[in-house]
Amino acid sequence: MDKRRHSKPTKRQLVLRVRCSEEEREIRILKEEREILEKATYYPAGDYAVICREGSSSRA
Repeated sequence: MDKRRHSKPTKRQLVLRVRCSEEEREIRILKEEREILEKATYYPAGDYAVICREGSSSRA
């Protein structure tokens, strides 16, 4: 398991952890994406959101 240190996201970006069946992908999405935020847990303190999806096709 490689833990890569990502730079702190800006106020316009959020870091979403998408749990795939075998892989965990960290994707940065604009804050404008409310559809994802609704299904994700938003942490204003660190601008982090954690969501679990199965077979989700996202662009990194």
